[in-house]
Amino acid sequence: MESSVDDLLGDVSGDAPRRRFAVVVRGYDRYQVDDHFEQADREMRQAREQVQALRQELAEAHRQLREQERPSSVGLGSRIEQLLRLAEERAAEIVGDACSVANELQAAATVDAAELRASAETKAAELRAQAKAQADQLMADTKSEIDRHRAAAQRELDDLTRRKDSITGHLGQLRELLSTQIEPADGPPAEATEPGEIT
Repeated sequence: MESSVDDLLGDVSGDAPRRRFAVVVRGYDRYQVDDHFEQADREMRQAREQVQALRQELAEAHRQLREQERPSSVGLGSRIEQLLRLAEERAAEIVGDACSVANELQAAATVDAAELRASAETKAAELRAQAKAQADQLMADTKSEIDRHRAAAQRELDDLTRRKDSITGHLGQLRELLSTQIEPADGPPAEATEPGEIT
């Protein structure tokens, strides 16, 4: 009987592992979650203390039983047996309560973690959508700016081409005019020389 109670009590006597969440820029409220786990730790410590007190009470009852256990002390043995049974029932009740509290805390932590994960995923999706929209807008603005510069450069090139054609036409007209109006004083007209040639 004693070993079965100790087995039950052993489930809640160990220290529960502390869980820490990573802190992110847009994540859970760290103080709120820490308070939640601190409350859970306090409740688990209280349950362990109650279990420890019952263990001591049970150990004392066993000690008294061993001291008083004699063939002639039947009445005393039944009283100690009754005390042991009550202690075991109380210990089982405390263990059940502690297990219920632990299960509730674990379920609450699981729900909180799922909500935090869903919130983080939603926020990440929003940020990705915003980043994509900004990138698309930047690409559109850049393409529009490039098109404006290309159109301005084309207009400038067309204007320079027209000026060149106009200047080339004027130069041709001047050459013809000069070749017909300038004649040497004696002899046939001299051949036109290229600019820079010495005649």
